[in-house]
Amino acid sequence: MYVEGDPGTPPLHIRPGEYGSFPHIGAHCDSKLEEIYGAITEWTNSAAQRFDVPYGIVYTADRITKAMYYAAGENGATMFPYENGFAFIHEAPGTYQGQGRYTENMLRMVYPYNLLSEKHMKIHIAGQGDGQTLRDWIEDNEERGSLRPISNHFVWEIPVEHLKVVNQILGEAGILVAWRTQKPKQRVRKLP
Repeated sequence: MYVEGDPGTPPLHIRPGEYGSFPHIGAHCDSKLEEIYGAITEWTNSAAQRFDVPYGIVYTADRITKAMYYAAGENGATMFPYENGFAFIHEAPGTYQGQGRYTENMLRMVYPYNLLSEKHMKIHIAGQGDGQTLRDWIEDNEERGSLRPISNHFVWEIPVEHLKVVNQILGEAGILVAWRTQKPKQRVRKLP
């Protein structure tokens, strides 16, 4: 179902999980993220306060089709070079009957804006302190972003320039569904 609002209000689509899809709500707009960040995060915060939203992310894509494919985990769409574009579709409930671990004890990836539950805050991060939880790990270093409670959720916001390092640490710790280790580029040999 797609809902169009006033100009300036992003189109909204709601998929309740019918016909093999997994349940999710998406809002898409063709503005730059920095131009609408406040409005889109306010909308997401409001949704989290009114509904039982187990997990939410805000990301940007260069094309609306890529954003929609990414939301659904289709066509191998990725937002990061160190992301497995097909991992999420196999994790999500729906056609592939995935476990949906990203709603409780894993994250898809880490984005500039992440809406997390109390269960996410209790994820233990391997190799980080003595069984350090995600909450403690974030609060331990300001370069890992900031946490703020909202209703029974937490908003984790991270400056874009720190996403690569944060994703790498959490990916190597095994808590990112779509993490893929970057392969070193092979040198191309010139033929004689």
